Amino acid sequence: KEIGYSLIIYPSYSGKDLTGLDKLEKVGAEIRIDGVKNIERVNFPGLKTVGTIYIKNTLIGLADFPLLTTVTQDLTLDCPLAGINYPKLKLVKGAILLNTASNSNAMMSKISFPALEEAGSITINWFKSVKKLDFPALKKIGNMSFVQLTMLSFINTPKVETSTGTITIPSTTYLSEVSFPEMTEAATLVIDSKTIKVLDFPKLKTITTRLAVQNAAVEGISDFKALERIEGELYLYELPLMTTVKIPSIVKYISRLTIGSRNLPPYKEITGDDVFKGTLTIASSGASYNNGYPGFPKLEGFHEVDSLSLDGYVSYMDTVHIRTIKKIDKGFRLENNNIKRFSM
Repeated sequence: KEIGYSLIIYPSYSGKDLTGLDKLEKVGAEIRIDGVKNIERVNFPGLKTVGTIYIKNTLIGLADFPLLTTVTQDLTLDCPLAGINYPKLKLVKGAILLNTASNSNAMMSKISFPALEEAGSITINWFKSVKKLDFPALKKIGNMSFVQLTMLSFINTPKVETSTGTITIPSTTYLSEVSFPEMTEAATLVIDSKTIKVLDFPKLKTITTRLAVQNAAVEGISDFKALERIEGELYLYELPLMTTVKIPSIVKYISRLTIGSRNLPPYKEITGDDVFKGTLTIASSGASYNNGYPGFPKLEGFHEVDSLSLDGYVSYMDTVHIRTIKKIDKGFRLENNNIKRFSM
């Protein structure tokens, strides 16, 4: 029933599945199955608690742990999986890593942890057939990232309240909506996808590090209705629908606001409260030409800022007119040796 330390299956094992472990309930340290060539299925029908699970080979299609509730360290599955079964798993204190080779053609279409409430991090890589990620009970997460989930169209996270790490939604998905309806606090959110049209964070009040929205079909952060504080940076970049930058009036504090674009017309107007207690940064590539001269966007409502910066060296800008700002409390930075006309 119990192994005090580790269970290691060596590459010399020739079976296609595991036998004789039906009554095993606890492994104190590690279950490791690495480089076993013939094994196709991993099944621990009685296991409830384990320290670490590390399984890696090129054939395993099913990982079946029907009674497992707790992983005190990490859970790693590096296989061409067609399915996983963790119906009672509630806690993974360390990292969950699901990975497969880029050419494995893994057929798994749905990844579900129906009882999982907390995990140190969740990383899922190269499962190109996955269309849905299902975490219906998850409440607290550290990092969450996905690589090359090119068919992914839905993430179910209805109960996540807190993220203490970085949640990254990359361009290599098919998502049109990112929804965390119960989230109230996050450390870092990075949303970078041209397919994203909806950002649903109705209860999110605090970002402790960074909120980055780029290359998405959204109008900035206008839909973050409850957002009050961004302790670090708000980064808005290459958003084709955002012609006017508006910060919701409920936002009380942003430490650093960075806005820019590569090839789009400049943002003509940036709207904010009268006093902005933070650093306002205009990304250098956002300073585009206006009737032959580079133009600085109108800072409507920003009458006082802590600091103002044009981020990076801008050799082609020779005209800068900064309107409405009457007071800069700490610093102003504009790296340029070609300016001929300047006014504030």
